[in-house]
Amino acid sequence: MPLFSHSPPCCTATSTAVNSSHRKTVLASPSWRNCKLTSPILWLSENDKFNVSRLDLSHSRREVKERTISMALVGDTVGQKVDVATSSSILAYDLIQGALVRWSSVMDRSLPDPPTAVLLHGILGCRKNWGTFARRLAREFPTWQFLLVDLRCHGDSASIKKRGPHTVASAAIDVLKLVRELRITPRVLVGHSFGGKVVLSMVDQAAKPLARPVRAWILDATPGKVRTGGDGEDHPAELISFLSTLPKEVPSKHDVVRALIQQGFSNDVAQWVVTNLRPTPGSQSSSFSWVFDLRGIAEMKIVEDVPRGVHVNFLKAERSLHRWALEDLQRIHAAEELAVEEGGGVEMHVLEDAGHWVHHARRFYENLVPSYTVYEVECPDHSFRKFTDDGQYLISFSRNNQELIVYRPRWLSFSCKDEDCDKHELPSSAKRFDSFFTQLYCVPLASCNELICKDFFLYMECNQFGLFATSTAQILDAPAVGRAVHGVPSIEKITFHLLRLEDGEILDKKVFCNDFVNLTHNMGVFLYDDLLAIVSLRYQTIHILQIRDSGNLVDVRAIGEFCREDDELFLNSNAQLPGNHIENHMQQGQPSLGNSFLSGVKQRLLSFIFQGLWNEEKDDTLRIQRLRKEFYFHFQDYVDLIIWKVQFLDRHHLLIKFGSVDGGVSRNADHHPAFVAVYNMDTTEIVSFYQNSADELYLLFEQFCDHFHATSRNSMYMNFISSHSNNIHALEQLRSMKDKASSPSQFVKKMLASLPFSCQSQSPSPYFDQSLFRFDDKLISATDRHRQSTDHPIKFILRRYPYSLKFKIKPGPEAGSMDGRAKKISSFLFHPILPLALSVQQTLFLQPSVVNIHFRR
Repeated sequence: MPLFSHSPPCCTATSTAVNSSHRKTVLASPSWRNCKLTSPILWLSENDKFNVSRLDLSHSRREVKERTISMALVGDTVGQKVDVATSSSILAYDLIQGALVRWSSVMDRSLPDPPTAVLLHGILGCRKNWGTFARRLAREFPTWQFLLVDLRCHGDSASIKKRGPHTVASAAIDVLKLVRELRITPRVLVGHSFGGKVVLSMVDQAAKPLARPVRAWILDATPGKVRTGGDGEDHPAELISFLSTLPKEVPSKHDVVRALIQQGFSNDVAQWVVTNLRPTPGSQSSSFSWVFDLRGIAEMKIVEDVPRGVHVNFLKAERSLHRWALEDLQRIHAAEELAVEEGGGVEMHVLEDAGHWVHHARRFYENLVPSYTVYEVECPDHSFRKFTDDGQYLISFSRNNQELIVYRPRWLSFSCKDEDCDKHELPSSAKRFDSFFTQLYCVPLASCNELICKDFFLYMECNQFGLFATSTAQILDAPAVGRAVHGVPSIEKITFHLLRLEDGEILDKKVFCNDFVNLTHNMGVFLYDDLLAIVSLRYQTIHILQIRDSGNLVDVRAIGEFCREDDELFLNSNAQLPGNHIENHMQQGQPSLGNSFLSGVKQRLLSFIFQGLWNEEKDDTLRIQRLRKEFYFHFQDYVDLIIWKVQFLDRHHLLIKFGSVDGGVSRNADHHPAFVAVYNMDTTEIVSFYQNSADELYLLFEQFCDHFHATSRNSMYMNFISSHSNNIHALEQLRSMKDKASSPSQFVKKMLASLPFSCQSQSPSPYFDQSLFRFDDKLISATDRHRQSTDHPIKFILRRYPYSLKFKIKPGPEAGSMDGRAKKISSFLFHPILPLALSVQQTLFLQPSVVNIHFRR
């Protein structure tokens, strides 16, 4: 759900813009400004994308990685990796392909399709419910592809009008038509609940295009009618009944979550249900509408037979009591023997301690927690940075900041002869660092006069590439040469190193000389999919690069002085005027052309502000008065703004933070006034502009915080990070802080100081999921920052009944610090998947760190 307007601009302002195909004076086109807004940010249509010239079917040389069909831009300027999500007239779908699949239904009509699995969601669900699982399967089975479908009346297929009746059979026919249109012959069919019955109907109806043999997995769906009666808190029929009482438009997702919880539904199901809400198109208020069609969602009829050559696997959730009648279970067990004789197969499986919503995996971590701590582990004296977001690597640097050392996490293993091993202490050999981690390699990155920036690291999960930085020392009082900004420090050499983390090979480098990039906590660099934005504070340029699958860093464009690739050529060609024309202008005291122009970005910003004021007043006299007061009076203030920080919001839009020079290089920029603007890289226009104390911007931040995080499509783990936009507990915490704030305006300014967000600054560990656990976020949180250390253990308490203490994390020595006066700081490195964490406590006097390993024994 992007954050930007696809509507025609409501106003224009005179400005000189440069177009690569032809040149003329065009008008900047803002949609609103920060002073008086009549509507919040408008929504970008999903069709508002770069023009596609061809399907790019090139694949990485790496053998095992997830791969999705890529869309290349005209001219191959920026490649866009996305899952295939083509709009079919039958159903909406995604096609996720493994790394070794080299097939497309569009281009390879002569080739057989690869093995395909079809995944179908349940009642009130959508294809995105299967997204994380499908991508994981594509990693494990790189020769397979996985088709995710929105069934009729659900998800994006709800907008595709279908004739009734809306039955299991008609839903199955839709899917069969889709696979026939795509020229796909499924080998595996997987359906949850409602989707499981659709799978059974597909098997029953189709001789073609289903292959024989075919395996069908039916997740918690019976071959008979659903039994009446409760199933604890989350009976689907009761859920549908309650949702049908709600209005078609609701003001807030949080209100729906709260209402569902009050009705007795679990928080997990409540959070899942609101994923079916989308912003209401054309609404002036920020309301949401349901994407499914409740009237069209119907109960399914019984499908009895198992055709020849089909193997059906029923997966029963152990705690799903409401839907499994005794006669159905007896029928399945009897069919297990009969089906073998008929050339098919039936099997029954039980998923222990699971409810009906079997693919809600996060609650699993409530009972899989770190339960044991090895204190003061014998380990190398390194600076441990973080786990990669997929958990494959642990990144660390040598103490002299010259070398990169990469480890592979491995689980502790040791033998015990007694029956009850938990009563025994671990052997001394099991308490060493190398019992948990294997060193893969050590690579020297920095030269003799350079140091590794130990706070900087970005990970490209789909290729397992790592981006590191080295630099020489800062020169604080460097003279401003050329177009350099006065007051910004200079660094003689900054080098970005792109490594393949599998073997440590340096693939490419990018060097900036006599420049300044803020590398602390990744503040000056942002990675989105395969696009990289690097902010030169000294020369006020945003460098956009692309990371190719081959490991090359390719310059795409530089946004700052110029906005398009050929702006400089165009302006220089216009500067070649007749000699007497230049003489006359110089005699009149006019500056030369090279010194008279504002930068391209600054000119776009001024045009946007001017036009916003111009259009807000219809009376010419009042218009001129307002321009004098609010534009010309502050003109120099706007001109003096510099770019502080940048992030991608999607592949087309940048969120740019502007402020004074002092705030840009200060350690604490929160006290300086700042502005944020949305910049469209396609049109080279400013789309919106706010001061960082604007209530309108805070409202967007509160309701749509996840959209500012802009995680890459390929990262499945980053989707689990809690925020006040997706978690009701985080929202209540935010509103409590707001109620306690002495000054509402200062609170807004403090909250918005985090925009733009730093890239990859939060841990996706499930133990930071605020739907699962409660903890003191002053002592520990998902944000990647050092914190004041404490001698008391940090408690993680279960969020739901019985609200019990699940585990503790204690940094430092087990007996506590002997020197209570020394100031200590701690950092926590949580593995994104495993119940494994490192706590690192260090003092400010370069003494060896105290490293503890917390894991599940």
